[in-house]
Amino acid sequence: MALSLHHRLILCFAGVMTVCCGLIYGFMHHFISLRIDTELDRRLNSASAAVKHLHEKHASRRMMHLQSLAMQPQFLALAEQMEDREALTRLTAGLRAAQNFQLLGVLDLKGSLRALDTISAGPDAFARPNALLLNPAMSSLRLMHIDGRPLEIMVTPLRTESGVRGYLLAAIPVNNLLLETYAVDPQVSLTLLDTNHSALNQPADPGAVVVHAGNGFWFRLALDRNLVASPFNAILKNIAVIGLASIALTILGSFWIAGLVSRPVQTLARITDRIRQGDIHLRAESEGPVEIRKLSEALNAMMDAIASGQERLQARVHQIEHQLQEMQQLQGQLAQAQKMEAVGRLAGGLAHDFNNLLTIILGNCELAMHNLGPEDNARTDLSHIMDAAERAAELTSRLLVFDPSKASVGHQFLQLNDTVLALRPELSRLLGSQIWLETTLDPELPLIEADPGRIEQVITNIAQNAADAMDDEGGTLTIETRADVVDPATEGNHDNVPPGHYVVLCLRDTGCGMDEETLAHVFEPLFSTRQKSRGKGLGLATVYGIVSGLRGEIRVSSTPGEGTAITLYFHVADGDGVPHAQPGGSVHATPSGSETILLVDDDSEMLSLIERTLATYGYTVRTAHSAREALDIAESRPDAADLVLTDVMMPEMNGPELVEALRHKRPGQKYLFMSGYEALTLMQLDAPVSDKDLIRKPFTSHELLKRVRSVLDQTA
Repeated sequence: MALSLHHRLILCFAGVMTVCCGLIYGFMHHFISLRIDTELDRRLNSASAAVKHLHEKHASRRMMHLQSLAMQPQFLALAEQMEDREALTRLTAGLRAAQNFQLLGVLDLKGSLRALDTISAGPDAFARPNALLLNPAMSSLRLMHIDGRPLEIMVTPLRTESGVRGYLLAAIPVNNLLLETYAVDPQVSLTLLDTNHSALNQPADPGAVVVHAGNGFWFRLALDRNLVASPFNAILKNIAVIGLASIALTILGSFWIAGLVSRPVQTLARITDRIRQGDIHLRAESEGPVEIRKLSEALNAMMDAIASGQERLQARVHQIEHQLQEMQQLQGQLAQAQKMEAVGRLAGGLAHDFNNLLTIILGNCELAMHNLGPEDNARTDLSHIMDAAERAAELTSRLLVFDPSKASVGHQFLQLNDTVLALRPELSRLLGSQIWLETTLDPELPLIEADPGRIEQVITNIAQNAADAMDDEGGTLTIETRADVVDPATEGNHDNVPPGHYVVLCLRDTGCGMDEETLAHVFEPLFSTRQKSRGKGLGLATVYGIVSGLRGEIRVSSTPGEGTAITLYFHVADGDGVPHAQPGGSVHATPSGSETILLVDDDSEMLSLIERTLATYGYTVRTAHSAREALDIAESRPDAADLVLTDVMMPEMNGPELVEALRHKRPGQKYLFMSGYEALTLMQLDAPVSDKDLIRKPFTSHELLKRVRSVLDQTA
C-alpha cells in the first residue's frame, strides 16, 4: 500500500512537470509570435522612412539640375522671343538628348505649350486633362502617367532681367534603375503604384505597407513574414525538444525514485512512533542503502539536538531563578535605601531646627561671657553650657549621615591606609585583650575623597559590632585595604557592584555570624541583636548612610558560627590629589569693625542675637525680618549697607534671590549667607549657594565676626 502511494505521488509529480512544460511552451510560442510581429513592423517602418528620405533627396537633386538648366544663356535669350517656336523646338530637342530627359518643352506665361520635343508622346500629350494638373505659376515636381508610362514631371520658371517670361517643363521616366536606388533592405520588395491603383484601396496586409513619398509618388513595400520568423522558429523547436525530453526523463525517473523513497519513509515512520512515545534517546541503525544511513544520521542528530535543548532549557531556568534572586536582593536594597532616605529627611529637618537653636544658645553665652569679668563665677556655668551646645552640634552633624544628600561637606583627599593606622590604637582599646587586630594594607592604594571623621566613624562602628559578636570567646578582626576594578565582564563576581575603579575596605571577624533573617534587617535604624543596655541599633545604619552619601557600595556576607565580612567600595578620587592634614587650632583676637551691615532673617531670636553681637563689636546694623523689607530699606537708602548678611531659606523670597535683586541695583554689593542646611540642599536652589559665600549654623560669635571681617576686607 505504501509503495503504490509513493508511485502515485511520483507520477503526479511527472504530470505536474508535463503541465508546467506545456504552459512554458505556450507562453514562449505566444511571446515569440509577438516578437516576430514587432520585428516585421520595425523593419517595414525603417524601410519606409528610408525610401521617403531617399526620394526627397534624389528629387531635390533633379529639380536643382533643371533649375540650373533654366538659367543657361540660350534659354534666357530665347525667352525674350517666345514666338519663335521653331528655334525653341530645335533647342529643346538638343538639350533633351544631352540631358537624358524623356521630354523637354517650354510654356508661356499663360501655360500654352510653345515648344516640345518628345520621342514617344505626340505634341498633344499635354493637351489632355493630365496636363491641366500642372501649375505653371510655380516650380513643381510630381508623378504623372502618360500613355501608361510613369513620368516625373518638373516645371521651373524662366527668369530674365525683365521678369518671368515662361516656364521650362521636363519629364524623367521612372524605370527600374531609379527604383533600385531606393532599395534599403534586400529582403523588402519595392513597387511604384499609380495614384488610382487598386492596391491603395485593398485591405491592409500585415507583411506590406503603402508609403506616400510626396508629389504623387506611392510605393508599396512588402516583406515575407517567414523570412523574419525563421530564426525564432528554430528557438521554439529547441524549447519543444527540451520540454519533451524533460517530461520523458521525469516519467522514467519516477519509478526509480519510488523504490528509494519507500524504505526511508517506512524507517522514518517507525522511529517517529518511538519518538511520539517519549523515547528521545533512540538511535537509528545506520545499516542499509546510503539514503537510509543519511536519514539515520539526521534522526540521531535531531535526537542529540533535542537532548541538548533540554539541557540548555534547564540552564536557562537556573539562570532565570538566579536573576529572580538578584532582583529580590535589589528590591531589598531599594527598600533599605528608601527607609534610609525617609530617616535622612527627618534627620535633616531636625538638624536644621537644632542648628538655629544652638546658634542662639552659643551666641547668647558668648555675649554674656563678654560682659562678665574674668573672675566672675558665672563664666564657669556659661562655659559648661557652651560645651554642651557644641556637643549637641556634633550630635546634630552625625544625624545627617542618615541622609545621603547631606554627605558632601568636609570632603578632602584621603589615604585610607593612614586613617586605619592612625585609628589602630583606639581600635585595640575598643576590642579588648581577647580580640586580636590584624591589618593587610595595600601600599599602592589610591586616594579617595571623603570626610576623615566620618570614615573613622564607619570603621569604629563596624569594629564595635565585631567586638560584640566575639565578646564571649574572643577572636580576630582583620582590616584589609586594596584597589579593585569592576568591569561589566566581572560585575557578577563582585555582588553586582557597578563597574568602576574602587578602593576596597574589608573588615572580617570570626564571631558568631548572622542568619539570613538578621542580614535582611542589618542596616535598619534601631534594629539590634544586642541587649538594650549595650546598643541603640544605629551603628550599621550610620555606616550605611555615610557610605551611600559617598556614592559607595556596601556588601555584607555572614555565616552563623563562622563570622561576618563587611566590604565597602569607595570610588577612587578624581585628579592628582594629596591627603589633607587636619587643620590645627589657633587663637586669634575677635575682629571688629565700623561698617554698616544689612541683616536679614525671618527668625526674630536669631535676628536679635546677631544684631547684638555685631553691634557689640562696633558695626552699625539695620535689620529686616523678610527679603521684601530688606528691599524697601535698600530702596530708601541705596548706599546704606557695606555688607548684606542674610539667611538662605526664607518665605516668599530666599537669600540668593534677594542678593541678586540688590546687586542688580548695586553691582558691587558684598554679601554673606547663613544657613543650617547642608551644602547639597543649597546647591539645588535656582541660584546655588557655594561654601565660600556661606557660614553654617551653628556658629560662634568669633566665627561670625571673623567671616564678616573677611568678606568686608575683600577687594571688589
